[in-house]
Amino acid sequence: MSFLLVAWARAGTPEATDLRDTPEIPGVHETPRTLSRHEIRLSIGAYPQRVEPETDYYWYRESFASSKYYSGPTYTAGIYGLEYYYRCSRRWDIGLHFSWAREYYSLYSNIDGSRLKRHDTDYFSFTPTVRFQWKRGKTVHIYSAVGLGVTLTAESGRKGVEDNPAVQITPIGVSAGRRLFGFAELGFGAHGVFICGIGYRFNAKKHRL
Repeated sequence: MSFLLVAWARAGTPEATDLRDTPEIPGVHETPRTLSRHEIRLSIGAYPQRVEPETDYYWYRESFASSKYYSGPTYTAGIYGLEYYYRCSRRWDIGLHFSWAREYYSLYSNIDGSRLKRHDTDYFSFTPTVRFQWKRGKTVHIYSAVGLGVTLTAESGRKGVEDNPAVQITPIGVSAGRRLFGFAELGFGAHGVFICGIGYRFNAKKHRL
């Protein structure tokens, strides 16, 4: 009976209360949150903005084409991207954004209007990227990003590739989800004005924020 009385008395003292039930004091006792260091994303974009300075080759090509054939409307197969990001801190991420896009059109004879051939242009863009997290919540992230790299251009009927600067500026982006998530971005650059897709965060470890 005495043992039970002692146990009951100890349970009633403040020292024996469950620490999990005590309220958190901001800045004093912070509970580590589980955050993922790594992130991969698949994306599709529209309306790319590329840096393509005119050269003598382009002027010659257009003047020659006007005497032999003309081009039809230009179509695009979309912009498909693969991204990787590494979380450096609560606010900052670094990563690499790669995208591929294709534009194509048909060439027609100026003599009889017959279709001569199809012309394809492939764009391979690589931009190392820095991303700033305005809000990194449990499920919703709001961020901005900027990337600077290179775009390699390969045209059918032309040897070699041409390289031009590539830039991608993302004033606002939003992702929703924990490990598996979706995202949408509004920006300007080689990867497109509108970008959306899905991603996955992994290698979760507990870090104090």
